[in-house]
Amino acid sequence: MSKKFIVIALLAVLAVFCLTFAACQPSEEGKELTLKSETNSYEIDVYQTTYVAIELPKLFNEKIEGLSYDVQADSDHITTSRVSSTGKLNIISDGTLGQYKVSVSVMLENEELLNFDITVSVIDGAPAPSLKQNLPNVSFDVPVFPDTDQGTTYFEYNLDLSKYFDAADNISYEIECADSTVTLTSDAVKPYLVQITFGQAGTKEITVYAVQSGVRAVSSTFTATLTPSTPNQLINGDFEQGFTGWNLDSWGRAAYSIYDSNVDIFGNGVDNDGSYLYGYYDEHGTCEFTSSLFTLQGTGDITWKMCGNCTDDLQFILMKYVEGGDDVEIAKFNNWYYGKYPGSGFIFREYYYKAAADLIGSTCYFKVVDHHSDEFAFVNLDSIRTYYTSSPNTADMYKAGFCTDPDGKPLDMSDTSGNAFPSDLSGIAYQLQNGDFEDGYTGWYMTAEEKAAYAIFGSRTDIWNNRVNNTGNYLYGYQKESFASANFHSSLFKVGGTGLITWKMAGNSTADLQFILMKYNPDGEDEKIATFNNWYFPISHESGFIFRNYRYQIDLDKYEGSYCYFVVKDNRNADFGFICLDDIVTYYDKQPDLQGEWFDAGFCTDPSAAQ
Repeated sequence: MSKKFIVIALLAVLAVFCLTFAACQPSEEGKELTLKSETNSYEIDVYQTTYVAIELPKLFNEKIEGLSYDVQADSDHITTSRVSSTGKLNIISDGTLGQYKVSVSVMLENEELLNFDITVSVIDGAPAPSLKQNLPNVSFDVPVFPDTDQGTTYFEYNLDLSKYFDAADNISYEIECADSTVTLTSDAVKPYLVQITFGQAGTKEITVYAVQSGVRAVSSTFTATLTPSTPNQLINGDFEQGFTGWNLDSWGRAAYSIYDSNVDIFGNGVDNDGSYLYGYYDEHGTCEFTSSLFTLQGTGDITWKMCGNCTDDLQFILMKYVEGGDDVEIAKFNNWYYGKYPGSGFIFREYYYKAAADLIGSTCYFKVVDHHSDEFAFVNLDSIRTYYTSSPNTADMYKAGFCTDPDGKPLDMSDTSGNAFPSDLSGIAYQLQNGDFEDGYTGWYMTAEEKAAYAIFGSRTDIWNNRVNNTGNYLYGYQKESFASANFHSSLFKVGGTGLITWKMAGNSTADLQFILMKYNPDGEDEKIATFNNWYFPISHESGFIFRNYRYQIDLDKYEGSYCYFVVKDNRNADFGFICLDDIVTYYDKQPDLQGEWFDAGFCTDPSAAQ
């Protein structure tokens, strides 16, 4: 046999072997995938966990690369994660007990190899609750409210039920009471810390149930006796008992919360005493609500802490309750300190008020009125004390008032802009009335909106704590610096003496901020004598709140004996858009010896030499 024949024969045998071997291998399309177990069941015990993790490749007898998965739960009470690249699947429970299925489709190159179900049983393995001791009977003197059935109350009773029920944290609680105004709420994190709220006075029989897996497992019954009370000290005037004693509806509670932070949103200390009523919770929310009733006794002194804005649509009112009649407003207050002095509007100031002697023995309450939905629109309250046996030391407190000046004197916030000059000018003085603003807005013809924008201020420092060189109270245009179109004027004065006029001015120096001297003409059009502004401000590069001394010499040959007035014109609503004024002097009987820096008044002028 030749070598050539042998080689050919061997090649033929090899070819037959290769064909036979190839025929024994499964094709790519013919891959099979089988489960190790026909039943794939898992358990989630919500007492310990909320999910189960499954590695899908470990469920199969075969190991095949490139598998993909599509999973679908049969209930909204369980959700599934996306299957990871390694085949890991998380099934998450929402805590609802029961048995659920998850369908799994296994794919290879878009061809389904296998479809099967995973069964998930959600159980609660928590120990059954038991009663450690019965809840005790309780009695409370509870607040009552004006303008309601005198049995109406709002009282919060806090309970730690772990002292009475031997139960785990995930046990829930319910109550039964014939009075539907009795409700129970639980702490979201520690459900055994509950609050029982009462809406009516009287005697209540209340059953508290410990509930496990939707079933009332064990209970305890107690009696609560709630007696209406109008004590001398306002109930929960310090807000340490939440909303107890305060009659807020759902809208009020959406705007006002009980807060306890000792710093404001800027990090400043707010000088609170524990919990307090916090109107910044939703500063744009508007509402009205009252405190409960109290009996005014003792010295008649009332003190409290207040912060927030000081506009006239934010009010804290002391009311006298008249049974069967119309209640009477005793006094109205707001946080006037904020508008008069620099500093955060969140910082509490302590106010005091002394009621008249004939009010002792009256039944009273407080009303909070918040009709302000603009910026910084809220009231904060804390530490309301309504009963003293001896008068408190008020040296470090502020006299309470409503839209008052820094001395606590009431300000006329009404619209006086339409008041005409008198027809009889014989009584007009040489010195402008209230040119130093110590009498508030007296002698200035202004709308209520202009008074809200231009406050009567008294701070000796500006918002950066620089000295401002004021003399007592002054007109402060920074109260609402973006307020546009203010156009108000003073009363009349008669030109005489030396004809020298002096004043202090601060604020910006733009052409849309003007201080104007006018001659009054009762028989025709008034004459503009001169226009001024705080031209010093952009030249000095110092604080625009610092007053500068200005002087103007009126032409006596032309104006002696004339009747004049001043106009403040503010058409600036951009940054730093205000004027401040103080110490307007319109009469000198002889030329004064002016000490210090004085500037010749002008309008958008270059600086003249200081004299």
